[in-house]
This record gives sequence, C-alpha cells and structure tokens, in this order.
Amino acid sequence: MSEAEAKSDIDTPFLPIRRFAVAINASYSHVRHQLDRGELEAIKDGKITKVRTSPRSYLESRPKFVPGSRTMQPGPGRPRKARG
Repeated sequence: MSEAEAKSDIDTPFLPIRRFAVAINASYSHVRHQLDRGELEAIKDGKITKVRTSPRSYLESRPKFVPGSRTMQPGPGRPRKARG
C-alpha cells in the first residue's frame, strides 16, 4: 500500500484489519488484541473482517501524547539469567 492510499484511508470506515492497522500506524496483532478486548468493533463481510470505526475517529478518541509526561515508559524487559 502506498502512502497516498494510507492517507486516503484515514476517514474511511469499514476498512479491513490490515489497512486499518496501517492507517493508525499500528501492527495487525495490536488491532486484533483490541478487537478481542472489545475496544474496537468489527463486522464480518464474507471472509474479511472490517473495523467499523474510521481511523481518524479512533485516533481522536485516544489520549494525546505529551512529551516529558512519562506516559511512554519502557517495559521491564526480560529478567537476567543468574550466572553460577
């Protein structure tokens, strides 16, 4: 998908999951997890699952990122193996 197609998808509802993920700059698995948790709604159109929300309305409903607010912290990572 080209960048122009991704920009044109921003206001389009009922996108397939992969195109929705590209439009919101997320991974396919992240969108699937949100669907499983009930944070997004989708419909089945034949074999294709389509997200009901447009990418723009989804992104507007998310909290805004404020630099320096410590909301984006790195995770704990993997524990180190004990040497011995």
